[in-house]
Amino acid sequence: MTRSPRAATSPLIANPVSSRRPLIGLAALIVLGCAGSWPARGQEPGASQAVIALESGERIVIRLLADDVPNTVSNFLGLVEARFYDGLTFHRVEDWVVQTGCPNGDGTGGPPWTITLETNDHSNVRGAVGMARVGEDPHSAGSQFYILKKDATHLDGSYAVFGQVVSGMEAVDALQQGAVVTSIRLAESMEAAESAEQAPAAAPTAEPTDEEGTDLAPIDATLLENAPYVNTGDLAQPPTDATNPGVRLTLASGGVIIFELRTEVAPVTCAHFARITASGYFSGVYFHRSDAMCIQGGDGATSGAERWSESVDLEISGLPFTQGSVGMARTQDPNSATSQFFFCKVDARHLDSGYANFGQVLLGMDLIMAMPTRELGDAGTPLAEDYRIERAELVRFAP
Repeated sequence: MTRSPRAATSPLIANPVSSRRPLIGLAALIVLGCAGSWPARGQEPGASQAVIALESGERIVIRLLADDVPNTVSNFLGLVEARFYDGLTFHRVEDWVVQTGCPNGDGTGGPPWTITLETNDHSNVRGAVGMARVGEDPHSAGSQFYILKKDATHLDGSYAVFGQVVSGMEAVDALQQGAVVTSIRLAESMEAAESAEQAPAAAPTAEPTDEEGTDLAPIDATLLENAPYVNTGDLAQPPTDATNPGVRLTLASGGVIIFELRTEVAPVTCAHFARITASGYFSGVYFHRSDAMCIQGGDGATSGAERWSESVDLEISGLPFTQGSVGMARTQDPNSATSQFFFCKVDARHLDSGYANFGQVLLGMDLIMAMPTRELGDAGTPLAEDYRIERAELVRFAP
């Protein structure tokens, strides 16, 4: 069974999750601080159009029916603002329907909540956008949604239609299974949505400068006084600048990940991360997220620690997010990053203008790529013992 609407003979439902525990995966999300930071259900919707940007460069514009299904649209808006859909795929493509919104890419995933079914007078006709759900439970929709390529009025009254495609149906018709959603963004009007269609996928980034008077917030030298040296010959790739410090993570499995802190382009973020590392905060913390795009860790709740109290303002380094890039996770607030960080498994250039890219993996990329996809449950629940960080330490590089 799959989470989807219903075909003439089989339900369009989402695959039920084992033990009915939905999943979080933000592929894209990278905005994960915690699910609780996302807009609450029932929040007043503030946009009337949603623009789906595809990896192919095409756009699909959806008119949202906020007046008719306010809670359903509010749920969708919260997920969009949290960048939940960024990087996900259309995991289901049939002659009458396409479906996306599963962080696992197979119809089994969703957020850690479900919403109550809202019905309205909008029929399931070509171009209709509705919420997929689990089995026969009408109140089991979460993040997965479908777009109809053909009329399917037998779904009326059983599925929440919350939008209608107003531009880009040719792109819907041409979708292939596995097509990537680069992003979903909101627009206040059709005019704004049309402007977004012409905009580049990522906004230009601004690199920090070292002009006179600029505070580069260098890493406190005292934090490096006892930092051990790592021979660059032992690394899979050398650091870009041997004078940069690095971070070595020793995992419970015995595996080691070493990454360079790119202080020359992200000095504030690197100084922030160095303080957390030197404090010992990361010891005992788990990697709690693993999906096709990244692995993510640094949530103190997975080790029983209090949340790191200091946040760091967004610092756009100008580095492209490619395989091995190290970035700071955050909520929808760009200045909300604290201790959670992620390693990119693949290129993720759609993050370039919205997330702090502050490091590069030099050793241990094989460990990162080998971590299996895992369910993301409660924020405080560790999910993979082998991926517990036993020790995190600052290191220096030696030729």
